[in-house]
Amino acid sequence: MTLVEFICNRHRLDLSYEIGEFRKAKPDIDYFRAMVKTAYESFGTTEKELLSVTRKREIVMQRHTIMYFLYKTQRFSLVSIGKMFSRDHSTVISAIDKVEGYLMYKDKQFLYYYEPIKKCFDNLQTIKFN
Repeated sequence: MTLVEFICNRHRLDLSYEIGEFRKAKPDIDYFRAMVKTAYESFGTTEKELLSVTRKREIVMQRHTIMYFLYKTQRFSLVSIGKMFSRDHSTVISAIDKVEGYLMYKDKQFLYYYEPIKKCFDNLQTIKFN
């Protein structure tokens, strides 16, 4: 069992109680796994580092970027994204705000992490997960 599977099982990410007008009731866990795998393979980090509580800038930027994509494009709820990363929904809000700020000011260091994840994300859009 991978760390992602463990977290998903631990938090029972069925989350069918989160039925909202604009948010998915059941987050696509396979999509989440693919995003995490893409991020840690692209930059030579590990899955454990990406899902850990480390505050290293390069890890945090990758984590925030994944949260941003899950929220903005996949329409996952803030609570479900937070549970995937063992974080609170307010942490997810902060991450999304930071990513939007970095994009607005075209932060070069952030774009180094953002562009490869975005490129892989665009490729994942064409894949259908069951």
